[in-house]
Amino acid sequence: MVDKDLLSIQEARALVHSARSAQNEFAQLSQERVDSIIKAIAEAATKQATELAQLAVEETGFGKVEDKTTKNRLASEKLYQAIKDMKTIGVINNDIAKKIIEIAVPTGVIAGIVPSTNPTSTTIYKSLISLKSGNAIVFTPHPSASKCIGKTVTLIRETLRSCGVSEDMVSVMNIPTLEGSGELMRKVDLILATGGPGMVKAAYSSGTPALGVGAGNVPVYIERTADINDAVTKIMASKTFDNGTICASEQAIITDKVIDAQVRATLKTQGGYFLQGSELDNVKRVMERPNGSMNPAIVGRDAKYIADLAGITVPSDTRLLIGEESGVGPAYPFSKEKLTALIGYYTVDDWNEACELSVKLLHNGGVGHSLAIHSKDESVICAFGLKKPVSRMLVNTPSTHGAVGLSTNLFPSFTLGCGAVGGSSTSDNVTPEHLFDIRRVAYDTEKLSYKAVQVNLQQTSSPFMYDSTASTINNVDTIPVEISARHVHLSEQDAMALYGGPLTKVRELSQPGQFLCKERIRLIGPKGVIDNVAVLGPSRSSSQVEISKADARILGIKTPLRQSGDIEGTPGIILASQNNIVGLEEGVIIAARHIHMPSKDAQRFGVVDKDVVSVHLQGERALVLEEVLVRVNDDFALSMHIDIDEGNSVCWNKDTTGRIVAKKQAF
Repeated sequence: MVDKDLLSIQEARALVHSARSAQNEFAQLSQERVDSIIKAIAEAATKQATELAQLAVEETGFGKVEDKTTKNRLASEKLYQAIKDMKTIGVINNDIAKKIIEIAVPTGVIAGIVPSTNPTSTTIYKSLISLKSGNAIVFTPHPSASKCIGKTVTLIRETLRSCGVSEDMVSVMNIPTLEGSGELMRKVDLILATGGPGMVKAAYSSGTPALGVGAGNVPVYIERTADINDAVTKIMASKTFDNGTICASEQAIITDKVIDAQVRATLKTQGGYFLQGSELDNVKRVMERPNGSMNPAIVGRDAKYIADLAGITVPSDTRLLIGEESGVGPAYPFSKEKLTALIGYYTVDDWNEACELSVKLLHNGGVGHSLAIHSKDESVICAFGLKKPVSRMLVNTPSTHGAVGLSTNLFPSFTLGCGAVGGSSTSDNVTPEHLFDIRRVAYDTEKLSYKAVQVNLQQTSSPFMYDSTASTINNVDTIPVEISARHVHLSEQDAMALYGGPLTKVRELSQPGQFLCKERIRLIGPKGVIDNVAVLGPSRSSSQVEISKADARILGIKTPLRQSGDIEGTPGIILASQNNIVGLEEGVIIAARHIHMPSKDAQRFGVVDKDVVSVHLQGERALVLEEVLVRVNDDFALSMHIDIDEGNSVCWNKDTTGRIVAKKQAF
């Protein structure tokens, strides 16, 4: 008989190997491609939210179908809305002012530890944030929830396959054992741990970087200025949501003695039942195991179930069992975390005493996690925020819903960091941004003196994208008009950095000596990216980017109108190839309209070099363009160059011609 632990260890190794191969391919995808995959998975999970919730309740016995459906939709639908526009692939930030480029680098393969209390929602959530950040993930499920977790993973794998990428980007162990999970944690690049204290401790002890979360023992303070009915309504909704299985649910109510009677009465009218005498003793006996830990038999169960287990009778409309406590610590079960329909109850003289009691409760198993307060007194709210050892404080909102981002603007998450004080490596709600490293490309900022390069307009030409269709002028008055679409001229140094060698000629352009290159380039601006931009040769002394006004808006660059070669004081930009990135400090222009002329044609038109003329463009939408510079050089072929915006305005086609109708003056 084969040892189960050995099988589990081998399975972990095989899954990591397959995941790593899949991730190496996935890492080549663009942000747009990754985003389309994320969208497909989120939509598939949303459609199956109720079915997966039913499976989770049937298998684990925890919670409620309707609430687990809500959690599944939070992990798919709402999470997708939060991450869909997030930059997580390639260049994610370009700070031209600071001369720093930030590039996202995926972690690689992640181990996903999933609890039995939130099995399907956590699986959906961790899959989406891992894939969004370019990572593969291998899940090790809680044994009591392995079927519903497996079903969720199957759904995601099917969607990956339908998107044309490897399904091994998301996988799950079918033979989960402690030894197998340990091997998985040792083999991956990062552990995303959500579970009990033992599993989280194992994650941090594995030697692999980990994002783990601690237990929650959330106090909720109803301060004397609070709207009592609103506070109780939200606490009841939060604590009974999925029968208290979320670790951010309220665990103990603290209220001022001056409003104690009102709070009690309101709790009772909303289904709260205060345990008395032997009832309290009987419930305490079933709450814990002999070692003082929470009894798994009560986890995720409703009030009626626990009452029956304890052998007590409660009203049929009871939603929450309330136990008054006089202290905090191991001897006081209601002062601990209770992932079920149980909550502790304390009264205090004022907010200062509530502050001290909250800290004690947090240090009794929930330090670093969360705290809730209901109050209209901003000074008290501020004091609580300043003094409490928590990573999130929820104000006038259900703690469960607020902490995971359902009723607040906190990031939608099922992995809630507890900070260093809680033994966690983060205090955040974990997002895709926690799952990639950032490579920072920093440029020299030393103030150096550069000698300006004086450009002779007679020596400078502006290459273009379209070949001329006319080799001779049939009409003495007309000039062929060509569109100069967006393109880049590179210096030899920048071409070498981007492509590892000289530029590759594809075909000649109509201006002698100018050619279109095989290489293509990406333009990265502060607000946008333009891909597949043409590179024109030959190389120049300085790199130059020529774009239209519409392109400048997309990139988020304030680009001046300049003659080609006049780049001093112009904006910079990031140029990216498949192999490298180059940052230009300057060089982006909107090329001014101009005419190339050999001297024989200049004589014929009665113009000289640097004249400025007005040209009537003929076509479906004829118009006159002013401020057109004439460039005269015998190396030129006759043609007028306009950009794509100007071409669109005249409905340009290959037969479009222009006629000089006025001459202004020489520069």
